[in-house]
Formats: sequence, structure tokens, C-alpha cells
Amino acid sequence: MKLSKITAAVLLASATFVANASVAHPWLVRLRGIAVVPQVSSTTIQSINGNVTHISNRVIPELDINYFFTTHISTEVILATTKHAATATGTALERVYLGTVRLLPPTVTAVYHFFPNSPLKPYLGLGVNYTYFYHARPATATRLNYRSSFGPAFEAGMDYQIGPHFVANVDVKKIMIKTKVTGAAGAVPLSTTVKVNPWLFGAGVGYRF
Repeated sequence: MKLSKITAAVLLASATFVANASVAHPWLVRLRGIAVVPQVSSTTIQSINGNVTHISNRVIPELDINYFFTTHISTEVILATTKHAATATGTALERVYLGTVRLLPPTVTAVYHFFPNSPLKPYLGLGVNYTYFYHARPATATRLNYRSSFGPAFEAGMDYQIGPHFVANVDVKKIMIKTKVTGAAGAVPLSTTVKVNPWLFGAGVGYRF
């Protein structure tokens, strides 16, 4: 229910402001380097006990595209993919390396820009992500399947105008990601629910047109 309300709010914001006056340069495209820092937790793993307690950090490129409906309001689409390794501890098998999986979490946010006419332009955003898990490569387990999921996303950042069209940018996001993981180690079934919930710390440049 909460996620539905968030999604509705994002769509309503977009629909409300699309009718407003056009902006001279409505598009902003940014390229960042981001550090992906998962804040992992899980339920007890069926059959072997223990929990997923570590998912590796990653540094990756990220592309985002903003469209400004007004000087204050934009919609942002965030595009990136990342690969992570997972480890479980406290299991009947002691420390277990679970292998790797790739995440594709396209994210859409409604963003409010506080001082559009200032060289420093702070902003806040709220939206939703859909995380698709792919290319799972299990290690100890014979197979592992990750269920894709929706979740809320939050962001805060700042653009600094460095020319008529260019900006420098710093940004932090919190993306709520939860997945149901099922599989097997030989004939032993495995099942757990994992919260990844990464922080994304980024810096880069953008072009406004």
C-alpha cells in the first residue's frame, strides 16, 4: 500500500507540472561515478540456518536523464547496472560464499530543485525503482534464483553551474531493494528473503540543453 502511494505521488507530480510553462533548456543529462554500498540483512536461510550478512561494494558508472517541467520540478530516470558477490555466515556450513548476481535497478524520481537561478542548485527527490536480478552465478549452491522487485527510492544532491550548459554534480541516493532468494545445494533446498538497500554515493558532470 505504501509503495502504491509513492508511485501515485510520482505520477501525480509529473501530470500536474507537465501543463506548466515550458523551460528554455528542459533536458539535463549527467554522467557519474557512483559507489554502491549495500546495507544487507536477511531472514534465516532455510535448511542451513545463518543469514546473508555481506554483499560486496562496487564502483560503477551511472547515467541519469532529467526533464524539467518547470525551473523547480523535474523527473529523473536513473540507469546503471552492477554486479555483487554475496556471503552467508552462521550457517551449518560455517561461512558460505553464495556467488555473484547482477542487478539492473532502473529508477524514476520526482525531483525538486530549490534555487534554480543560483550557481549552487540543491535538490531532493522521491521515486520508485524496479530491480531486475540476472546472471546469477552460484558458488556453494547448485542454483540460486532472485525475485525481481519494486521499492521506493530517495535522493539528495547538488549541481554547480560551471558554464552556460555544464554542471558539476554530487549526489546521494538510498534505494530500497528486497528479493526472495530460492535455490538448492545439492538436494537441500535453500530459501531466504534478502534486503540489499544500498546507498549510492556519486559525483560527476552534466550537460543542460
